[in-house]
Amino acid sequence: MIVDHPRIKSCLSEGEKIEFIKDLADSYFLEQSDGTVEYVPYYSDRAFEIFFYLYCIDGIQFETKEGSENLEDIMDAVSKHPDIKELYTKFISGGIRSCPKLLSQIDDIKEQVKDIVEFKKQIIIHRENSLDKILQIIKDISPIAESLKNVDFSQIDWKVVEEIFLASLLRVNGNENVSTNGE
Repeated sequence: MIVDHPRIKSCLSEGEKIEFIKDLADSYFLEQSDGTVEYVPYYSDRAFEIFFYLYCIDGIQFETKEGSENLEDIMDAVSKHPDIKELYTKFISGGIRSCPKLLSQIDDIKEQVKDIVEFKKQIIIHRENSLDKILQIIKDISPIAESLKNVDFSQIDWKVVEEIFLASLLRVNGNENVSTNGE
């Protein structure tokens, strides 16, 4: 990490704010190797601190590996510079009042992250429910499909099938007296 008079920014650019929001919201979820997504809110406080260092402090530059910051490397680098950690601690505790715009932006970031996290949780819940329903339908249909495998459909009188189907449909709807043969 390169350190040159670290100081808290007075405000974030729109791009920095957007990236902060996206990164922090993503920190609430962990994608497993099998493609499932786990909700891991217990990583969020540490992630907030890391992204604060990345986006809210001028005068520090993190060395990257393979073109992107490693979050653990950032925490390790900051731990070697107590003055940078102190900037974060003072800001969070309200000891730094010279950045009202940044304070407002941080509040907005937290609110937007909260909304995004809730939205993503709903997507995960509904996706899993939908997959469960599809799997259950497949399980239910499998025995029927297996039993139909040996049926010779060319021998079926489809007019009779239609009448039986319509009659049962009408019974379900309470129209038992209605004729199914057009009379």
